[in-house]
Amino acid sequence: MTAKCKKCGKELPEGWAFPCCPFCGTPLAAEAAGVSLGDANAFAGDVSISVNNTRIERQKGAEEVKAEALGQYRQLCKQALADGIVTNEERALLEDARTRLGISPDEARQTFEAARAGMTRSSKNALGKIQQVTLNQVLKLRDAGKIDNLRGSLGRLETMAQKYDADEVQCNYWMILAGLDPTRCIAEYENRQTDSYWQSFWAAMAYINSGDSAAAEGLISDLEAWGDMPFGNIALLAAANSLCEYWKDPSVADFREQAEAFAEEGATGNTDLIDPFAQTLMLLLGADDASAIEEFHDDFLFQLDYVLRGITDRIRQASAQDELPPLPKIDLLPE
Repeated sequence: MTAKCKKCGKELPEGWAFPCCPFCGTPLAAEAAGVSLGDANAFAGDVSISVNNTRIERQKGAEEVKAEALGQYRQLCKQALADGIVTNEERALLEDARTRLGISPDEARQTFEAARAGMTRSSKNALGKIQQVTLNQVLKLRDAGKIDNLRGSLGRLETMAQKYDADEVQCNYWMILAGLDPTRCIAEYENRQTDSYWQSFWAAMAYINSGDSAAAEGLISDLEAWGDMPFGNIALLAAANSLCEYWKDPSVADFREQAEAFAEEGATGNTDLIDPFAQTLMLLLGADDASAIEEFHDDFLFQLDYVLRGITDRIRQASAQDELPPLPKIDLLPE
């Protein structure tokens, strides 16, 4: 049943998320408005994280609060842009939301333009049937572990990535490139002409797999500039970086605890496109040796052997060291 404004009686647009009626400006009841906006402090609060079955409470950081505010503001921009026309009433509502969320005019303008560009991009770059079939075929090769065929098909996916900005294409292309050829992925990132979220995201993973934890950490921090993307994506990358550091020296438990804390934040707030990455990372977080990897290897082959191989290689190496027989004791020769 479509919600109506109680004052003017007009039906609200489907999925309307503003706190006020778009026709008369009357505040809507909580059940009528899809999103409730308060001031910026509405996002502040404690975050509860579990580390080794111990609950740790911490206050949200300023960057997290800002990212959530910008994410909500962008959703409101999308609502206003949904029919292609932004009315004066909608602009007034956006300005009210900007003030309540503690967003600066420059941040609001950039967010609005990004939302408009994203919606235009999505409409212009929606994949046709042929392109969708091509993408599905490449992904089937990846999921089936047919790596030689996947390498041969990478060029087709690269051509699509150059033409289409759709997240499904960009995410999968850069993920596969980072897995198959991390050196090239890093080189293309460092020589980029424009910034791309998914190129940056998977370049961070390529740095991790190449053993450059510091470069990965810097790139992960830079990803926070995309305030419209889920913070959970960044948290998963941070978890992967910490877990890779842990397996360099498993005696340093702090890195594993960091990885678990980051992963818990990322598990409930990441982009659906990286679900296989998230699932495999959770598997590796619970692994004490290589047996867990081998048990689920066929189900997550590409993720384990390529996308997250910086971690899996170190787990296998540590397990191999544990399995080595002790060196025989050699008596010293008499003088």
